[in-house]
Amino acid sequence: MLTWQVNLNKVVDAIPTDARFVLLGASSHGTHEWYTMRAQLTKMLIEERGFDAIAIEADFPAAERVNFFVRDLSPDDLTPTQSLKDFKKFPQWLYGNDEFDHFVGWLHGYNRANKLVGNMDKAGGVGVYGMDIYSRNASAHTVIKYLDEVDAVAAKRARQRYACFERYGNDAVSYAFKNAHGDTGCEDAAMAVLMDVIKKRAEYERKSDGGVLAAEKTFSALVNARVVKDAEEYYRLMFFSREADTWNIRDTNMFDTVQAIEQHLREDYHVAAPKIVIWAHNRHISDARASDMGRVRGESNLGQLMRQAYGNQAYNVGFLTHHGTVAAAEEWGEPVKLKKLKRSLPGSYEKLLHDTGLPSLAIDLRNASPEVHAALQGPKWQRYVGVIYEPKAEHLNHYSKSWLPEQYDMVVHVDETKALAPLDADPNWDKFQFQDQEGEPPDTYPFGI
Repeated sequence: MLTWQVNLNKVVDAIPTDARFVLLGASSHGTHEWYTMRAQLTKMLIEERGFDAIAIEADFPAAERVNFFVRDLSPDDLTPTQSLKDFKKFPQWLYGNDEFDHFVGWLHGYNRANKLVGNMDKAGGVGVYGMDIYSRNASAHTVIKYLDEVDAVAAKRARQRYACFERYGNDAVSYAFKNAHGDTGCEDAAMAVLMDVIKKRAEYERKSDGGVLAAEKTFSALVNARVVKDAEEYYRLMFFSREADTWNIRDTNMFDTVQAIEQHLREDYHVAAPKIVIWAHNRHISDARASDMGRVRGESNLGQLMRQAYGNQAYNVGFLTHHGTVAAAEEWGEPVKLKKLKRSLPGSYEKLLHDTGLPSLAIDLRNASPEVHAALQGPKWQRYVGVIYEPKAEHLNHYSKSWLPEQYDMVVHVDETKALAPLDADPNWDKFQFQDQEGEPPDTYPFGI
């Protein structure tokens, strides 16, 4: 059966057994169902298919604390909730939520149970890694902290080089502006630290005790040094180049990080064919070539890069919804609020799937019949809600044209969804007023992200 009411066992059964990279999307960053479904699918892939690691759309330093907790590598965190405390930058609820907290607790228990019965590989369990780019300062701190432990001379050089960023503070606008007007910036300094870590990685590993913690710290230093280098480029270009340029830097960094995790598992833990689950927004895990992202704006994304590199070994699942509630902010940096998610627009894929009358359905697009492909052929609108949701200008800010059968290998649609549960939200975060949509003017503007 190629189309069915959502049954996660059938979703997993449809994923080819030779798939080594399963990319699980989300139409928003604040939907309960997407977190719980991704968690359940990931559990099944780990237990039934032997997947080795999880890469999430998060900063590497913040996710590292979770990685250490689920593998019993740090005595500092005793509960899943404690291990999530480094997700303290906006948007905190992205992983600081009940749904992810429960999954982290399960993974910790899974790793520990396998360790107790001797069924544990050399990696010390399934790890969790961040793959985003927004941690320049935290990543630089992590690199220096590691070098302090293994190479005092290299640590001193790294401090001197990263000091270049101090004259800009945390002001990305100032960094971009000064670089556009002749400032030499910190590009060479960031690259020099990365090259130092790459050149001496083997030496550092030889000096270590060969344990999992040492391997993870060395790998962390390498990835964080690359993040500093890529983040420098991202912020340097952010305000004075095409939006596609900075987007492509970000998603290329995600792709590079996934490849680095794969190499880490292969070389440090001797996993012959590593398998990785990836959690990220639909905009990242879909194939940009099948949407306005690639066809109009010249953007590439993680999903496209994974398909180009790994072919059918990469399998992506998109998640769509018609209406409900969502956790999101009204402006960047503002507190999370419980917001009503409007009914999807006519001419959208979400409305088309809503009109089936099914509360949920999954479509195996990779194996769908020509008739199914024809029914879903684009271009049609598709909704993307990030950490900010602006319902009054929804068409303008949250819809883009796409060609669904080419974007995803499978799509899961849940007609009505609800907001996730943030861990540290304001006590009044869920106090909001529903607006009467029947009286709202139509969204008539073309979309652009």
